[in-house]
Amino acid sequence: MALPAFAFLKAPLNTSSSVTTLDELKQRIQNNDESVETTFNELGVFFDTHPNAFQQSRFFNLKSYKHILEQDLVAGYETLLEARKLAKKGGNTMALAESFRLEGLILDLSGEHALALEALNKSLAAFIEVNSDNALLVYSAMGNLYMSLQNYEMMLQLGRNYLAAAQRLGDKENKAIAYFFQGFAQTELGDYQYAKISLLLAEELFKEVHYPFIGIVHTKMAELYIAQGNLTEALTMLNRAAESDRKVGFKYNEGSRLLRLVDIYVLRDQIDLAISELESGLKKDAIKNDKAVVLSLLEKLISLLETTNNFEAALEYSKLYHKTYEESFNEQQSRLLALNRVRLSISEKEETIKLLEKDNQLKEQRNLIQKKQNTFQLYFIGFVILSLGLVVGLWLRTRSQRKALDTLTQDLQKATKAKSDFLARMSHEIRTPLNAIIGLTKLSQRAAEDKEQQTNLIQIEGASQTLLSIINDILDFSKIEAGKLDIESTQFNLDALVNQTIRLHLGRAEEKHIELIQHISRDVPLNLIGDPLRIQQILSNLVSNALKFTEDGLISVSVRCTHNVEDIQLEFEVKDTGIGLSSTQKALLFQPFNQGDESISRRYGGTGLGLAICKQLVTLMGGEIWVESQLGKGASFHFTVTVRQDASQQIVSPSKQLSSLKVLIADDIGVSRDAITEALSVANIRADVATGGKEAIARMRAAVGNSAPYDVLILDWNMPDIDGLEVAAIMKQEFSSKPPKVIMLYAFESPRMREQANQLGIRTFIKKPFSTSELVDKLQELCLNVNTKTLPSDAAPVPKLRGTKILFAEDNTLNQKVTLGLLNDTHATIEVVSNGLEAIKVIREGNTFDVVLMDIQMPVMDGLTAAKKIREELKLTLPIIAMTAHAMQQDIDKSLSAGMDGHINKPVDPNRFFDVLVEVLNKKKSSATTEIANEVKLEKSSLTSLDKPKALQAVMGDEALYNDLLNDFLALEDELNALKQAIDTRDFPSIARNAHIFTTALRYIGAFTLAELTSSIEIAIKNNEHKTAGNFGNQLETLHNALLELREKVKKLVS
Repeated sequence: MALPAFAFLKAPLNTSSSVTTLDELKQRIQNNDESVETTFNELGVFFDTHPNAFQQSRFFNLKSYKHILEQDLVAGYETLLEARKLAKKGGNTMALAESFRLEGLILDLSGEHALALEALNKSLAAFIEVNSDNALLVYSAMGNLYMSLQNYEMMLQLGRNYLAAAQRLGDKENKAIAYFFQGFAQTELGDYQYAKISLLLAEELFKEVHYPFIGIVHTKMAELYIAQGNLTEALTMLNRAAESDRKVGFKYNEGSRLLRLVDIYVLRDQIDLAISELESGLKKDAIKNDKAVVLSLLEKLISLLETTNNFEAALEYSKLYHKTYEESFNEQQSRLLALNRVRLSISEKEETIKLLEKDNQLKEQRNLIQKKQNTFQLYFIGFVILSLGLVVGLWLRTRSQRKALDTLTQDLQKATKAKSDFLARMSHEIRTPLNAIIGLTKLSQRAAEDKEQQTNLIQIEGASQTLLSIINDILDFSKIEAGKLDIESTQFNLDALVNQTIRLHLGRAEEKHIELIQHISRDVPLNLIGDPLRIQQILSNLVSNALKFTEDGLISVSVRCTHNVEDIQLEFEVKDTGIGLSSTQKALLFQPFNQGDESISRRYGGTGLGLAICKQLVTLMGGEIWVESQLGKGASFHFTVTVRQDASQQIVSPSKQLSSLKVLIADDIGVSRDAITEALSVANIRADVATGGKEAIARMRAAVGNSAPYDVLILDWNMPDIDGLEVAAIMKQEFSSKPPKVIMLYAFESPRMREQANQLGIRTFIKKPFSTSELVDKLQELCLNVNTKTLPSDAAPVPKLRGTKILFAEDNTLNQKVTLGLLNDTHATIEVVSNGLEAIKVIREGNTFDVVLMDIQMPVMDGLTAAKKIREELKLTLPIIAMTAHAMQQDIDKSLSAGMDGHINKPVDPNRFFDVLVEVLNKKKSSATTEIANEVKLEKSSLTSLDKPKALQAVMGDEALYNDLLNDFLALEDELNALKQAIDTRDFPSIARNAHIFTTALRYIGAFTLAELTSSIEIAIKNNEHKTAGNFGNQLETLHNALLELREKVKKLVS
């Protein structure tokens, strides 16, 4: 119940000026004179022709004041800053103080209370310094500010200071306002006796000065009487307040009166009357325009409806509450953004002026220097003549040195080229046998039945991958030195990237019995644009090092972020409990071919290139890398990279039903508990935590005793006091009537653990480290019986290429065997030739192929020459993919220049191989018969059918919850419109996003057939299969029409 804006937005007191028009203008603004705008225009023209900084500062303050009354806070803020600049220039202290007062009002109305208080304190100090009565206006504004902050102790102290100042100046109106502030604060602090005295004194003084807004005092006195239980007197005061406000047409107090009236009805147990008054009040224009009052009324109304068990109406008003809250928040943010833009603009102008002043100073200095130069010009000419002979001699010497330098430069360029050629050749020569070793090892693992053979093959593959990583490190280091390594900008999901990177090292972690933990802060956006490959390379290197130098304990990977205007800076931390580093080792750590000291290289292995490459990559991505460590106490490696948020990716929120779950987390590791808590907060779950098994049991017993048992227990298997299985056994014994559902976390696989857990009825397990989406999906599957896995989370499966004809040109029989083994499960038709000449011959004979896999280095005719002949002589657009051990960027450029469509490095990574193959085939619209999942013709009646019994089973027979889910489906009207627009414009990424949203909603309500069609469309788009499907457009129209029909069907069910 703040004082109305008119109470403190009035003209400064006792202001004298030689400009009569300005003096008159203040009163005319207060009286809402329609001719004020004309006067402002005339004064503006006058001051343009007769500049006067002293009076202009007053003029701009008045313009700002007018803007504030019109609720145009941005224009008001910009104008007062101009007034402040002129006040400083003209030495007008009163205008300067007034500009700070106006700034405080604007910032208070915009919600920036701390900055508002700072501005008002500056204004108060300036007014007191010149002994101005306007200090009373500042006291009034500060009282309203403390009221907004609900800091009633400070408000009470301010009221006393305000009263003393008003008494000293003999100002009755401000004395009344001071008494009102004291009474308001005393009421809120529970000091009702003194509050009543203060409010009565305020009322008496307001009557004497005919204060128009005396209704606020009556409303506060009504609140006081309500607190004292005197409802009759409270009602009398509310009637007085209403009458006072009506006389002056003051509507801003209506919401406060209505809230007090509802309090009286509630205390008299007239709940229905209270609800009726609130519903009527929400329809009044004076109340609807004040979002804060609307929120207070809705909050009170929802509470009363819940007490009468009218949950349906409460739900509707809750939706209105959230909508109003969002509108209020967005309006406030818009105002703040506009104010910040004004600040930035003013700052830029001031900076420009400073630069111009500096430029003028520099020009003056240049003129002075020029004069001095003219003085010594004669001396200089003489010196030049005397030095001419020396210069000629130096020129001749420099010429000979330049020739020597040119020769040396050419030698260095030759050496650099020789080094690049050597690296490229060695890379090819090593990668060719490595491709055979890794590929044949993978193929052999499929056929190996003996466990010892399988182990040996895994060790061979691991050693080969280690050798390959060393080669890649050397190549990366060479690229960075030559400045040829580019940073890409592609879409990626941070949660999946971090989880996938950590999981690459699970094998080594399990061998050493080290627990890996992933923790991404909730404020970190997950859909980003950057270079995921290089981020993964850095992160993988740091995790690998942490595992190398840690013998036991745990390793955690954490991600935080800071937001700038457009970019986001991610900060990664890889923390271990390993051997740590000394100060000397840290100083040498990021230098190439250095591992701190030679003993580390001998004991742990490695080239010492990894961290040097990480440092270079981080720098290329606009970040930095550092380490915090003590010898024997582990290490924390940090690095930052700059990325952008992917605005095209829509965040799909988990089911709203999850937020109502009561969850207990039991884990003895603090960082693991934090990671789980952050992950659950995505689903708006505020979980309780226990640091061990004993505490978990104690918390469950207490919850049962309070008749609020836990719904879900997220339980770590391996805890020091009582392990997870023992906790589950005790829980099953003590809480057998309604035990919580259990998700068992584990870091190390154990068949015995799973067997015992199954005996205890536990069926849901998550292996650490886990991603946020994985935990939320498991919760939905466990508690809502919803299968959330609409798309595979790992790499794409082997594509179905039956009917696709592939020509494979490769001279090395081992490489032939590896590639043919990879292609075996695709069911493609493959023809093998041994060189480029044979490939051209086969194509000339009229054989039609969908794609050519071409090795680069072959006898008779190499792959580059063969590709050029296919393009230039045969004039074919047949897709050609290079498969080569040449891995340098210049090699990739040569392949593309020769007319090839893709490039695959050896040793061949199966996932990369299939990704490139499918991408090239899709681009050229090949004849490959890629089938859309579940592409079948369905009758419309089956598409819109609802299996209500099965849907009810998923929500444990809760009819009310099922009806809520039906209403949630109907609330997706905007998404349905967006889907239609995306279908019309063939915006396939948007179609996939909206299809994903509808898939989950359809399964909730039992429309399983339509959900499968929606899911198949999403998967087809994600796999680029929609480009080759003939009737995909018809399927999209079928989906949209079915959703429209189902929507009408659901409307009838809930009506």
